[in-house]
Amino acid sequence: MDKESFYTIIKEIREVVENPENLKCTCPNTYCEWYGKCKECVAQHRYYGKHIPTCLQPILREKINAVAEAIELNTNEKERTTPEHWEYVHKMDKEKNKFPWLKK
Repeated sequence: MDKESFYTIIKEIREVVENPENLKCTCPNTYCEWYGKCKECVAQHRYYGKHIPTCLQPILREKINAVAEAIELNTNEKERTTPEHWEYVHKMDKEKNKFPWLKK
């Protein structure tokens, strides 16, 4: 890739991240403590390395499914944390007055 092509790609990326619509959290787990705090979410996923953030799983699954299909494997979707689990976390935090701003 030449320098001009690279610069063109960088300009396109800058346009993408300047658009507020592209910066909205796409995670379906809206009860999560880190919902909308993508930087913190990714940081803790990187630190523990146990699984990929939920918002990135569909992207990776699509690519992995293409490879799995080529070698005749199956992939399964990971079970998601239920809202009840997050409600319990919020309840316990409130009881311990850990996060007094929680209204739930």
